[in-house]
Amino acid sequence: MKLTVKTINQKTIPVEVEPTTTVANIKEMLHQSQGFDVAAQKLIYSGKILTDDQTIEALKVKETDFMVVMVTKAKPAPAASASAASPAPTAAPVASAAPAAAAPAPAVAAAPAAPAAPAAPAAPAAPSDPSFATGPAYETAVSNMVEMGFPRDEVVRAMRAAFNNPDRAAEYLMTVH
Repeated sequence: MKLTVKTINQKTIPVEVEPTTTVANIKEMLHQSQGFDVAAQKLIYSGKILTDDQTIEALKVKETDFMVVMVTKAKPAPAASASAASPAPTAAPVASAAPAAAAPAPAVAAAPAAPAAPAAPAAPAAPSDPSFATGPAYETAVSNMVEMGFPRDEVVRAMRAAFNNPDRAAEYLMTVH
């Protein structure tokens, strides 16, 4: 099937994939056709950064869907040193990178506390609209979009405009930039 991959600059790249194609394979295809460094690529689908071992089939990607490729420029080396130096607060970029990386962990830790509270009313609301993010899912979606390179205040505004739908908010952010 044909998969559409978009860049942050709205360039559309068609890629021919099979259900067993992995994210790593797609990154290699983009390297061959566009020259993007495989290590510098982040593929995003439905507001989530994908791991290299995920397949098209497991992600349930349809031919009408699209992925976003974000290519980091010269930041992979500082990011690696920043993650190694994150325990010692040394610079502002390290401090700003640490909360973004730490945000998903508290969201996961907060999830077990939610069932202890009266969760019965919240459970029916989630299945009726699975794309409506609240609580930890909202924070995770915002963190993912910030990791994509968008300023947090713009992400929050896009989420409000999209009625907390991460897919639609990501689309808003992509079309505005």
